[in-house]
Amino acid sequence: MAVTGALPADQPAYHLTSILAVKTEHGPTLATRLRQLSAVDPSPFSRLPGTHYVRLAPFDHLGADPPGEEVELLDATYLLVSFIFDGDVDRYLVSLARVCRQEVQEIFGCCGGWPGPRDLVAFAAW
Repeated sequence: MAVTGALPADQPAYHLTSILAVKTEHGPTLATRLRQLSAVDPSPFSRLPGTHYVRLAPFDHLGADPPGEEVELLDATYLLVSFIFDGDVDRYLVSLARVCRQEVQEIFGCCGGWPGPRDLVAFAAW
């Protein structure tokens, strides 16, 4: 899933990348929801001003597709989260949780340690 927008030349963009553990029982649900969101045009994340790129990719193994490459299965599912946006990281994450409340709850609620939808500052710190 991606949202793309032109980066202004006079303002540096912030790139946030995290890898989050997905709760065991939520792996299939998360994958299904992310597939649904990737088909929505425009992306729900485009509602948040300053968003240039969003990537949300669950994975349960390491390795690529070339024939003969060894694939390492992981003991759990993880979520690669990558955002490129303008502005302060804490403000952006609080705004993300406000503007995209349902998507944030559906996606990050599947991840271990998520503080829940009520405490936006705790979400940004998490």
